[in-house]
Amino acid sequence: DPHSTQAIEGLINKAHAIGTKVVLVTHDLGQARRLADDLVFIHRGRVTEHAAASRFFEKPQSEAAQAYVEGRLFV
Repeated sequence: DPHSTQAIEGLINKAHAIGTKVVLVTHDLGQARRLADDLVFIHRGRVTEHAAASRFFEKPQSEAAQAYVEGRLFV
């Protein structure tokens, strides 16, 4: 629910602000956009991309990552 999501993301942002490295696993594209500095994209159990979040969201390199960013299903 949005209230709980906002509370958890607030805690993550506070930890990040004091220099704590946070590793978060999410399938939520919006959450990844809001929180990520660096992104590791895993498809079929393998790392297919590792990039700065801004670069990843602007121009994903793999077909699976591009589908994810565009909101398409990719199997």
